[in-house]
Amino acid sequence: MDPAPQPATPSITELEHAAYAAWPSERVSDLDGWRLRYMREVTRRANSVWPVSKTPKTEAELKQQVAEAEAFYAKLGASQVLFQMTPLADPGLEAVLEARSYRVDAPVAIQVAPVSKVIQMTPRGNACIELTPGPSFLEVAVQRGRFKDTPEEFLGLLGRIQGRTGFASVEASNGSIACGLGVCDGELMGVFNMVTLPEARRRGAGSTLLGALSRWAERRGAKFVYLQVERDNVAALKLYARYGFEEVYGYHYRKLSLED
Repeated sequence: MDPAPQPATPSITELEHAAYAAWPSERVSDLDGWRLRYMREVTRRANSVWPVSKTPKTEAELKQQVAEAEAFYAKLGASQVLFQMTPLADPGLEAVLEARSYRVDAPVAIQVAPVSKVIQMTPRGNACIELTPGPSFLEVAVQRGRFKDTPEEFLGLLGRIQGRTGFASVEASNGSIACGLGVCDGELMGVFNMVTLPEARRRGAGSTLLGALSRWAERRGAKFVYLQVERDNVAALKLYARYGFEEVYGYHYRKLSLED
């Protein structure tokens, strides 16, 4: 009997739209197809322009839209303007931003692996997955994590994705040591906010989280796991390569300070 055919690797467009929906900002404004996102400057993604263009624009049109985007963020009192430069951005936008002194910031790799492969290669471990953000998840993500100074904004974001999200955590004898988010969208499951406390690293918590989230996502019909990892995060890149993740594309931000 022939093996079942494997699903096609998701396209850049599918991945970008899934990632956009998985990390919804507090405020979004449309600017001729671009999405201007603002969440009181908590996380780059939720406070950046997503400049997806269906048809190429002229240089003059791009300059005008960039100026309007800058005015949008300046009116909100933002300290900077960020453009998320994916392959879906207008091909002429990079040069326009370069000419306006936007600098490259935070190059990211988008990696994908089949859910079945990740499940096969990761340990079961002792991760717990809940459908709402419980105390174990919040202890690492908020109380001891990157959102400890901005809990209101982060909890608001979690509320916007609840219902399709698995909140994963790993506990040790002295409490929670790691957490991660899985956000399902059809056949895709995005992994976000993978955190292991410094004193608990190199004990396999990241592998346990990845496996648990993949098993949870498979039960919801997911075929692929995707994640976004900054290119200078060597430890994370090594972890994901171990479990079959491969890069599909990359993006970076273009950043302009409004405080100079």
